[in-house]
Amino acid sequence: MKAMLERMIACGSTRVFGISAVFGKKCRPVAVSAMVCLLSVAASAPAKPGLYLNGQLVPFGSVGVGVGLPPPLVWRPDESDGDAELQRLRKRYDGKIVHGFGGVTISCAGWRRTYSSATPLRVVRVERERGTIANIGTGNQLGVDMYGASFSAVDPLRFVFAPTSAKPVAQYGGENGDKGDCPALVLADFQVDVSLSLSTPPPDAPYDAAIYPGMTREDVIWSHGYPWEVADKATLLGEDTWNYGVNRGFYAVHFMGGRVISVDVRCVTARNWVQTRRSLRSPLSCG
Repeated sequence: MKAMLERMIACGSTRVFGISAVFGKKCRPVAVSAMVCLLSVAASAPAKPGLYLNGQLVPFGSVGVGVGLPPPLVWRPDESDGDAELQRLRKRYDGKIVHGFGGVTISCAGWRRTYSSATPLRVVRVERERGTIANIGTGNQLGVDMYGASFSAVDPLRFVFAPTSAKPVAQYGGENGDKGDCPALVLADFQVDVSLSLSTPPPDAPYDAAIYPGMTREDVIWSHGYPWEVADKATLLGEDTWNYGVNRGFYAVHFMGGRVISVDVRCVTARNWVQTRRSLRSPLSCG
């Protein structure tokens, strides 16, 4: 077996990502906030599909829970049987109207725009970006490329959308917009079910509203999206605590019987973390 070489040059940042499970791929530059990572990986034996940490397959779990960032994780999709998964996704989404859980951010070169969950977006096509590696966020940070838990995805998916005249709830400029077919959202296979819905949100579904006891899990999903964790839908729905945000903006939502029972907000002080429990209909902030 050929020895695998790994090299990464981080420009303008001390944040380091190690890729230990990417084999036989040419890597394009990956934009991560204000830095660009250049990776070059030598050929080695093909890897099995799944999530990797230090070259070893690991199960989905609550990775990236507010304080700091997750370890260097790499996702490899299942492209067997002529990429049957891509064919399934094309059949399900091509030409269809979707809504983003907690909103969705799409981009083109020079801009990123976030639309609320109430905004319908039409998928033009679903593509597989073979031979590339993309740094991908989680939860409603997917596509924003700002901060939060993230991982590296080999051969990610690209959802290309039709242009829309709908008003975005947020817009970002700069040079980090998508430079491929666009407007688009790039994501990993396991993120599709926790990012986009073919169903219309309930008429009273709030967007980015305060979370309070008694809300259903579905209310939280439509309002804030799925949690900022590197995990698939089945894993997330089996958790009693969902984690959102990072550092000063971190909060944890606790469920029992499918409803919210409490919300924890962590606020940073000069020396340590202070955790407070919120149980009222109030903004989630450190205030």
